[in-house]
Amino acid sequence: MTDGAIDNEFDDAEKDPRDVLRDARADLGPGPHRDHDQMGRGDVAVDLVTRQTVYIARAVAGSLPEYYAEEEFDLYNYKMHPYLPVSLDDTVYECVYVGGVKDLHNFSGTYSFPEGRLARVPVELAGDGE
Repeated sequence: MTDGAIDNEFDDAEKDPRDVLRDARADLGPGPHRDHDQMGRGDVAVDLVTRQTVYIARAVAGSLPEYYAEEEFDLYNYKMHPYLPVSLDDTVYECVYVGGVKDLHNFSGTYSFPEGRLARVPVELAGDGE
């Protein structure tokens, strides 16, 4: 497709579209536009199914097929909703439910979530500013 090619750098035509988009996001610098590509250990997120706060303990698999091969459990379809942005390429995170920031030392068991089921929350907003 050549439409709009005049608006792009010549080298961008050679790049994978994902790389072009990620490079453009990186050019924005740090700030409130942090996205799922940057979710990781130590982040606080909301489970979009239960609307509860979780603490991300670690990444356990780089994709849902990798997780399925290791654990023989189908997270891709578990509690799935058509509007959840879960894809096979999602990183799988081991998380714990927390009631609030003060509860970080008393937590539930661990649960695995695909990144599309989680919405990262800025830590300063996780406990109503606590």
